[in-house]
Amino acid sequence: MPFNRQIYAQIDTHVSEVSRYLTFEKLVSLLERNAMWFSILSYLQDKFEGKLPKPSFEALHCSHMTMKSSFMDHPAHNQFDNMAARNIEDGRVLTAVNCWHQGHEESERMWNEYVPDGKGVLILSRIERLDAAFSVHQEYSSIGKVQYVDFETHPILIQPATDSHRRAFLKDKKSFEHENEIRLVTLNAISSGCLNDDGNSPTAEQQRGIDPRYQFRKGFFVRCDLMRLIEKIVVSPSGDRAFKNLIRLLVKRYALPLEVQDSSMDLGA
Repeated sequence: MPFNRQIYAQIDTHVSEVSRYLTFEKLVSLLERNAMWFSILSYLQDKFEGKLPKPSFEALHCSHMTMKSSFMDHPAHNQFDNMAARNIEDGRVLTAVNCWHQGHEESERMWNEYVPDGKGVLILSRIERLDAAFSVHQEYSSIGKVQYVDFETHPILIQPATDSHRRAFLKDKKSFEHENEIRLVTLNAISSGCLNDDGNSPTAEQQRGIDPRYQFRKGFFVRCDLMRLIEKIVVSPSGDRAFKNLIRLLVKRYALPLEVQDSSMDLGA
């Protein structure tokens, strides 16, 4: 099913190209499983993932304190005190993302960050390919461009502030703006479109609802159609001739009629 793009309209429609850097291990996983990893927000490196900028958090908390004043004699009266923080932390656990980069241009910094051993590839795709390739339910999944903000000063309205999917499109401007990220966001729940780590389909029990173990997993695999997903594969610039040939053999082994090309920054022999 296509992703919901009506709410998150930040994507530059004139730049539909997207790319993703993969280590050799992640490439083999993608080819073998026909599935890609979605990470739970609370386990990602950025400490601000899924959180609110300070002004918005304070505004949300104030709105809860106003509601609290209307429930003076209610048993749940004191729950309003931590409602904003709880909403955010619950959302960080209930939201999963898969991250891409807008454009096809290679970046030495991104190669070094995402393929530190020099053994990996860059897969090239397009927004419309992402839209068609993944087995997600449209109602619970979105695609959009990350907005890079200062978490000390950036304000957002209270209504979107309570939406964990919208918060998933905010990242720290100081540390991550260079990534120019396009993000796929979905619910942390196992469905028929998912795949277990061992390559097997999820059981009926897993698909009945949110798995009680959801808060302990770091992510899960979502099936994807590789023919729809991948446009080209670029081998890392530091890969030698043997590694480049291995990548081409792998692509042939999995019967993918894809172009495998050398990096425009090629440093290999």
